[in-house]
Amino acid sequence: MKISKKLRAFRTEQKLTLKELSEKSGISLSFISDIENDRRTPSIEKLKTLASALGVPASEFLEESNPNNKINNPDFNKEKNAVSKITDIKEAMEIILSQPGLMLNGKLLSDESKIALANAIKMGLAYAEQQQEKEKLKDK
Repeated sequence: MKISKKLRAFRTEQKLTLKELSEKSGISLSFISDIENDRRTPSIEKLKTLASALGVPASEFLEESNPNNKINNPDFNKEKNAVSKITDIKEAMEIILSQPGLMLNGKLLSDESKIALANAIKMGLAYAEQQQEKEKLKDK
């Protein structure tokens, strides 16, 4: 399940409005709404703050709800098939953040490392786009 869906589920489960969660967490209502509507991806610090306000471990946002049932999970199969053709950074970050057992150099990545990896990909893409624009201008 995506971070956005989990956040909304935890919030509605506790019968909190966006405004109430905003007041409880100190995070703006618009930012929380953007997370829930897949328009923004929170940093690990924001996830920790939201988790604390909701009374759940931050790791809950990053774990699969039923990791043993991935084969029969249509969302998992859809994501698995999409991995080879990712063209949107937001999609890539969601896939990275949703992996319960993502490894690097043979070691399991922590939640913080997953966020750092997603942010590094985002920065790398921004840099590549800048270079592409420079090349376009140079070719004219």
